[in-house]
Amino acid sequence: MLIRISALLLAFAPMMVHAAEEDSSSMIGLIVANAGFAGWTTIALSVVAFMLVFRMVLELKTEKIMPGAIVDDVEQALGDQDYEGAYGVVQDDPSYLGRVLEGGLSKMNYGYEAIEKGSDEAWESEQTSLMQTASYVQLIGQVAPMLGLFGTVFGMMKAFAVLAHSAGAANPKDLASGIMNSLVTTFIGLLVAIPCNMIYLFIRNKIVSSGLEVGIATNEILGTLRGEEE
Repeated sequence: MLIRISALLLAFAPMMVHAAEEDSSSMIGLIVANAGFAGWTTIALSVVAFMLVFRMVLELKTEKIMPGAIVDDVEQALGDQDYEGAYGVVQDDPSYLGRVLEGGLSKMNYGYEAIEKGSDEAWESEQTSLMQTASYVQLIGQVAPMLGLFGTVFGMMKAFAVLAHSAGAANPKDLASGIMNSLVTTFIGLLVAIPCNMIYLFIRNKIVSSGLEVGIATNEILGTLRGEEE
């Protein structure tokens, strides 16, 4: 019995695949034809969201947040009391930790409190910059369904305008155009909003956890200067 069912499935598989491809192409054609201003605007925003997410993925890589080499080099330089060497390691370093340490070590001539304040200010600046970039992804996730709703209302207005001008005897084909436009824009809005909101939560949590790791590492590295000052 199982062999017969398998044989039937294999026999009909090419036909099913062909039908699925035709349905997919026809669906894409419907979306393209009925996207309208709201739909295409949402699609353009989705491209912007993709570029922002790609940028954030690169920014939140381990080597961009807290590379191990910089930790070892700075700790070794501070242990040898080579303060200029420690500052030289972090100066113009592109990593999150490097910029925070640079903010602190640039104030070495003013005491540990100034060092701590400088690193805190640099940490807040970096954290704010990352969160601002991530917030644009959230903004697109919130705007997309509103654009979809705009397209829905506009499409229904078109459909009811056809119905009003036809004195109740409208051609179903003419009504379907406005209704299809409404459904397509709603679909596009949800298609963009759902992943954007999910990805934003992931990115936000990654930024928070990365900020905590950098803060802990900074306190441990610069803590040696407090002991030397005392």
